[in-house]
Amino acid sequence: EKIDTPTPEEKFWTVTLDGNEVKVKDGEKLTKPADPTKEGYKFLGWFVGDKEFNFDTPITEELNGIKIEARFEKIDTPTPGEKEWTVTLNGKEVKVKDGEKLTKPADPTKEGYKFLGWFVGDKKFDFDTPITKELNGIKIEARFEKIKDEPQQPNKGGAVQTGDTTNIALWIACLGIAGAAVAVTLRSRRKRS
Repeated sequence: EKIDTPTPEEKFWTVTLDGNEVKVKDGEKLTKPADPTKEGYKFLGWFVGDKEFNFDTPITEELNGIKIEARFEKIDTPTPGEKEWTVTLNGKEVKVKDGEKLTKPADPTKEGYKFLGWFVGDKKFDFDTPITKELNGIKIEARFEKIKDEPQQPNKGGAVQTGDTTNIALWIACLGIAGAAVAVTLRSRRKRS
């Protein structure tokens, strides 16, 4: 007759993995999870206390109740200071703090030219515009227009001048003398008559 011997129960051990309890059959290995991510941190590994856990280790009674936790290290990121943007103003680089306005320089002069304003490409630049990331690297240039030579106005009186005007005083003097001579001659004839 056959004697039924009870089969030994399979033993399971409890392991806490990153806050979750997991049952592992005696002598089997714990499946390694994917490395977790945490913004601003670097994943260092899975640790039991200060010791990194080896997932090739069979789980036995000695490991029952262990807590395996993900360990991270904060990534040092430089604290953002005030952002500055670079603007080129008439060939010179100028640093401007984010959101501040560029100081308008005095209007330049150029002999024979009229200053039209400060331009970015074909558009006139407004110095009341706050400098932001979108304007980083712009080039603001002074724009001039050549002053056209004005043609000489021959006569501003409106009437067109014709003939020679240089001897008019001489002609008036001659007429005056001739008139005086006629007057003297006529007087002397009247006295004789």
